[in-house]
Amino acid sequence: MTTESALIVLLISVDFADCIQTGIAEFYALILFALAGLLFASSANDFALLFVSLELITVTFYILTSFQRSQRRSLEAGVKYLIIGALSTCFTVFGIALVFADTVDWPYFEDVTSDFVYLRLHGSQELYVSGYDDAALDRWAARIALWAAGRAPQDAPCIASGMAAVGPRDVYVYFDNDAKVRAPFDALGLARRLSEAPR
Repeated sequence: MTTESALIVLLISVDFADCIQTGIAEFYALILFALAGLLFASSANDFALLFVSLELITVTFYILTSFQRSQRRSLEAGVKYLIIGALSTCFTVFGIALVFADTVDWPYFEDVTSDFVYLRLHGSQELYVSGYDDAALDRWAARIALWAAGRAPQDAPCIASGMAAVGPRDVYVYFDNDAKVRAPFDALGLARRLSEAPR
């Protein structure tokens, strides 16, 4: 499957090759490096090989994204991709926990990068003001139960590719929607749902 996909990409890129002013050999070499990374990743039997394979894939994607150096949008996309990917890799390698902050204004990601999860709930509709209804608390209780069991929700928005869970982990939840004194009631509702959940 991986080899067939790479062949299709190579065939499609023939039309794109006309847009490349210099470095056509390097362009095709990068596609082959990405293919090698995919093949190594699919046959990896330990975390070290998997990690190196994923890095080989992502580094080639960084370069391919910014390959058209004469176009500003290409360089901008490549640099943004590099910074976000490098940050996510550092979090994973050093076991730094990424804070999950549920807000209506800020970006939200669920990359599990350490042996615990830290979740801040700032309000479902309005920052620091609105509370969480029953459906929202049920949703968070289900997600927390998955994280505690060492799994991840299927619909988890992630910066980087999700890594396999390594086992049960602690989950810390902080309700910060206290402008209208909703936090204690939401916390009690969530605790009740978690205590009733099957183990």
